Amino acid sequence: MNKSSKAHLYVTLSAILAAVVNGSTYFAINPKNYYLNGNEGKIVLTCQLQTDLVGYGWSIQWMSENQNVHQLPSLPGLKFKVSSIDTGNNSSNMIGSSLTMNFKPTIFSMGPRISIDFYCSAVNTRNSMSVYSLPGKITYIGNIRFIDNSHSENSIIGHTFTLRRGTVIEIPPQDKAVFVWQAAPANSPSSEFSDVENSPRIITTLNGRLVFSHIIREDAKRYRPVIRVRTYNGTHDIFGNPITLTVTDSSNNCRNNCKVKVKMINMNKTLTALVNSSLILQCGATGIPTPQINWCLWPRLAPSCLPLDFNEQRFIPSEFNQRLTVQQINQNDHLFICYAANTHSFARTVFRIDVKDKLHWIEEPKSLLSVSKLSDSRMFTCPTAGGMVQLPDIRWYSNGEAIDMQGPGFSSHPAYNIQNSNLIINITAIDLSAISVRCEVSDSTTTLTATTFMQLKSKIIDNAIISLNCCHF
Repeated sequence: MNKSSKAHLYVTLSAILAAVVNGSTYFAINPKNYYLNGNEGKIVLTCQLQTDLVGYGWSIQWMSENQNVHQLPSLPGLKFKVSSIDTGNNSSNMIGSSLTMNFKPTIFSMGPRISIDFYCSAVNTRNSMSVYSLPGKITYIGNIRFIDNSHSENSIIGHTFTLRRGTVIEIPPQDKAVFVWQAAPANSPSSEFSDVENSPRIITTLNGRLVFSHIIREDAKRYRPVIRVRTYNGTHDIFGNPITLTVTDSSNNCRNNCKVKVKMINMNKTLTALVNSSLILQCGATGIPTPQINWCLWPRLAPSCLPLDFNEQRFIPSEFNQRLTVQQINQNDHLFICYAANTHSFARTVFRIDVKDKLHWIEEPKSLLSVSKLSDSRMFTCPTAGGMVQLPDIRWYSNGEAIDMQGPGFSSHPAYNIQNSNLIINITAIDLSAISVRCEVSDSTTTLTATTFMQLKSKIIDNAIISLNCCHF
């Protein structure tokens, strides 16, 4: 057996005469995270269960804070409706459910701190076991705000200059929000702000800085940072405080034929990306005249860096080549080089891409139904490969409850003993007439779960131990 990148869950039954059911059941679709801007009438969450325990009478309940949503304390202006959904699968191994939440404006008047997790719980009639989805979080946009940004700045014509956005409380993930800047004339406080458009001389960085390759007199304006959040039914802007930029002249300033050497805004960096994912690279430079940006790709084992073919659909330049979106990343996407040049100087930034396979099953776990004999053993495996990290995080759950470590060899329950990646269950200390054990393997982007159901219908002959192992070599 190849020990690299494998996770195993072993079940060993000693001194038992019992019927054992091992079940592989998980949520193929989990509830999504959404942001609300306060004018939603309703939103709909969905989840979908996949199981090879067909005929077990599965049903799905929607939960929040360990309670059925219909048992939650009443919130003014919020009602729930649960419905089954058509999964498009004629067999009964896929079950879907939706949760519709109807809002009234009164709920958003309760203050900015509205953030609720919802998840699905699947139960069956054969062994009363439960399987849980990952949670989806509903967050009111009022939780997000700017703090700590300045009110005035000064710069000199011809100089490089950067405006910094201030701190943002609760920044949404990149797929939910982008930073932009807006500007208005400095001498007209009542005028409306409008978005600053990127140009070869001006760039808004991915982390929210506004960088001027060099300052001109017309840059004297009022500016404000904006975080533009993608909400459930549109976009919503969160504004920072306005910053007044004053531009002054100098006897040493650059005029007409002044030349300033090219300098890269970005440092060389190594990025990690999953195969078939997308990645945004950003490259900017300062200098006079304004530098022009170009890109090349140095494939793995290639002798040189090849100019990018922007006719290839997976390479998408934007913002005057200052941003490059790479789609469907593959193992040959080894080095991307951004180079900037003006009439008298040249500079470059190198992006090294560490391409990894997505965390996945080597072989998808399958259920077994058998009758064990004395000292018989059954193995339930969940081998994985790939992932963003060499050793993914492995966690254990029993009947949906996390088994927490309390120190080396000890857990939160006297029946469980965790040693390295092993979970040992003393079956004399727990009622095993109905138990599920879930192994959860996750990295920063992907979570895989495998659940085994066990029904022990006969009496325990003597002290026996079930040894479960979930390890990633």
